[in-house]
Amino acid sequence: MSLLRVFFAVVCVLSSAVIAQGSGIYTKAEVLEAINQVEASGLKENVPPGDGGRALGPLQIHWAYWKDSWDHDQNCPHGVNHGAFPGEYIGVELWDYACKVFDAYMCRYAGYNVWTDTMDIDDVEIVAKIHNGGPNGPARDSTEPYWQLVKAQLPNKD
Repeated sequence: MSLLRVFFAVVCVLSSAVIAQGSGIYTKAEVLEAINQVEASGLKENVPPGDGGRALGPLQIHWAYWKDSWDHDQNCPHGVNHGAFPGEYIGVELWDYACKVFDAYMCRYAGYNVWTDTMDIDDVEIVAKIHNGGPNGPARDSTEPYWQLVKAQLPNKD
């Protein structure tokens, strides 16, 4: 085999590895589904309250989380209406409304540079840790086990 063919073969192999490594792009829907699997075993309705009755719905949202989302949605600096306002806390028991609340919360605490239509695995980790541990979730060691559960529910992108 000529040296030129070897060179091209190596370039092709390396290019394939880089493409495969960078192909782990996730949509908002995939992230929400993974979190729903962890929080409510994939149930979208009739989800029992969690966390001693303090978390509701398919994304197990607490009242303070909802309130943060609601406040943000009324005053979103980006001029976006996420759909969390108007609404009532009990609405988080519904999948569509819970997703809107989640969207507003992530807009507020993860920002549009992380919570985007397509995210890499690092951004998904930040989102999952914020959902589990609040605005400072990514800095808390206690959110790592939760992140591992969410990560295991993400579609395989290999």
